Amino acid sequence: MIRSPANSVLEAVTESHAGDSDAMRAEWWCRALDQRMIDVGVDRWWAHVVGVHIDQHHLWIQLEPANDTSRGVVLKVTRQTTLIDALRRLRVAAGGMAVPWIVDASKV
Repeated sequence: MIRSPANSVLEAVTESHAGDSDAMRAEWWCRALDQRMIDVGVDRWWAHVVGVHIDQHHLWIQLEPANDTSRGVVLKVTRQTTLIDALRRLRVAAGGMAVPWIVDASKV
């Protein structure tokens, strides 16, 4: 079932990912972030999820703006990270010299 962004935000507040498999978590984050208008620092763009990488404790989600694939963000999340936490971290990200930026939403 594909969810609307509004439903994804509501789910992020109430749903725990503790029992989900890594693949299910990766799919959930893809659906929650792909094709979503996000604020990254002072920029606003339509996000494309271009990759999800899984390690023992984190998901690393590669995001790029729809209109500029030369820059992007890698978002680091844990099972406890909610969508609201991740969007908040992206919004306050100041960026840096490295491209893509790494935004750590695992420590909220």
